[in-house]
Amino acid sequence: MQALGITTTCCRFVTLSAVSLLASGLGAQSRFIPSDTPTAGACNITPFGEFRKSKTWVNQKYQCLATGAQLGNKSSGRITDLGFAPCSTRLGVIHFDTIEVVLAQTRSGTLGRNFSKNLASNVRTVLKATNYDWHVVGGEWNRLGLDGVYHYDAGVHGANLVVQITVTGCHKTGLISTGFHRGGTQRVSSVDWPVSAGPGKLGLVDMAALKFEVGFEVGGLTSHGSGCAGSGGLAPTIQMIGTPEPGGSVLVFVSQCLSNANSLQVFGLRRLEPSMDLAVIGAPTCSLYAPTDVVLVAKADVTGQYFLSLQVPNDSSLVRRSFFTQGFPVDAKANSWGRTASPYGRILIGR
Repeated sequence: MQALGITTTCCRFVTLSAVSLLASGLGAQSRFIPSDTPTAGACNITPFGEFRKSKTWVNQKYQCLATGAQLGNKSSGRITDLGFAPCSTRLGVIHFDTIEVVLAQTRSGTLGRNFSKNLASNVRTVLKATNYDWHVVGGEWNRLGLDGVYHYDAGVHGANLVVQITVTGCHKTGLISTGFHRGGTQRVSSVDWPVSAGPGKLGLVDMAALKFEVGFEVGGLTSHGSGCAGSGGLAPTIQMIGTPEPGGSVLVFVSQCLSNANSLQVFGLRRLEPSMDLAVIGAPTCSLYAPTDVVLVAKADVTGQYFLSLQVPNDSSLVRRSFFTQGFPVDAKANSWGRTASPYGRILIGR
């Protein structure tokens, strides 16, 4: 896998705990607004919705602010991800028909009602996606999975960072409870608007913003998308653990395959937007989420699980780059293509 700068070894089974999935990368390069405790604070469902597709909470626009002091009085830096803390100890998935994340800077220490005026300078869209599924686990910080790197420059654009999140068709599935922890800082929000009309220019201002993490050149291991069920009724799953930084290593686990099934493990250099519907090759409800830049062959054990060990070269040029991976195990009875698909994993290389 020279194109990815990663070498691989395959395969044997190792048991993972759910808590390990996002354990890497939460170091000194992260700033937490207003505090670094992911299990404390009241809960709020803006802007990430609730379980059912209720009219009020599926379409939302939201802004919050991190002051220069909260960001550590940095003069400059590169933001590679944002994290949030669910009010749960369980796993779940948050679905967005669409999601857009915009970052900007301002010299103002407060937010006003006008969304666009709060985006004073250095405005950049860092995530824009359709049918975006975000896998989260409670009790810890969960990285959202940005596509772009944000170049923060306090001297030129002002020290305060504005985060704007706009979602449509948002709802949760799985076991995670409603809400994310909030921190008592300022937010601007608008909910219950039709997609055809949009959120409008003005929002409501209050002090119920979510707690959040701003990651400067952090690495991360996140899971996204949805798998498609095999002949046994279950979809393959994907999990990752390790240290996604130069000189580190990452283990990618795929489970809920058929016993001893062969599999293709795909690695791509970017996320496909939109994802590719594999109904065209006889696999309805299955999707491909990244281009097939590299394809490896793997084999599940008798329990239907396999892993790949990825070695990250000690090369600083890999920092801030993302790689994407997805498993396609054989299941001849699942569909006419003869394979199922896992969700996809995003490997963000940090320092």
